[in-house]
Formats: sequence, structure tokens, C-alpha cells
Amino acid sequence: MGEYSCILDLMRDIILATDLAQHLLLLPRLETMARQGYQANNSEHHHLLLCLLMTAADLSDQTKSWRNVRHVAHLIYDEFFGQGDLEKELGRQPSVHMDREKACVPDLQISFIDYIAIPLYR
Repeated sequence: MGEYSCILDLMRDIILATDLAQHLLLLPRLETMARQGYQANNSEHHHLLLCLLMTAADLSDQTKSWRNVRHVAHLIYDEFFGQGDLEKELGRQPSVHMDREKACVPDLQISFIDYIAIPLYR
């Protein structure tokens, strides 16, 4: 595989690492790397670090001022609730965090911070 293809694959991987489902799949490997210590000559560690850095940048709004966090949360839940509305129109039951009638945004945000953001930055 050529260098250009390798770079495209790497870029794809680190962008996809920002997807929550993908992040949760990578989490055990990230935790193992953290316990063992980062090894600069280990290509898997290098790849995991790049994925971690991209995800940390993606979630960096959680480290900003309350005003910024609140603004981003509104944007995210507008998107989630729009998706939930579409699912309802199609006769599907949206997940709780995408259902504007069932979601408790403060509880969802606390869970997100406790189970995703804090462990990421730890």
C-alpha cells in the first residue's frame, strides 16, 4: 500500500475514533496502554494516541466555560431530537436520548461527563 493510502487510512481511523461507539470499542486498548505506559516505538500505541487526541479535541467543549458547554449541548440535543422526530415519523421508537419527550438533558449530560469525558481526560 502506498504512503498516500496509508495516510488516508490513518485519517479515516482517527476521525472515526470520535464516534462514541468506536471510542467505546477502543477504550479497553487505551486503558491498557495507559496502565502499561506509552511506548513511542509501538505503532499500535501511536495509532491509539492519535485516536485519543482527536477524540479529546472533539470533546474539548466539555473543558470550556459553562456558557460554551451549554451552547454546545443545545446544538447537540437539537440534532438528537431532530433525529428522534424523524424516527417517530417513520414509526420507530427513538432511543431515550433522542426523544424530546423522554430525555432529561441534565441527567444525560452528567452521565456523559461521568462516563465519557472524565475517563477520556484521565
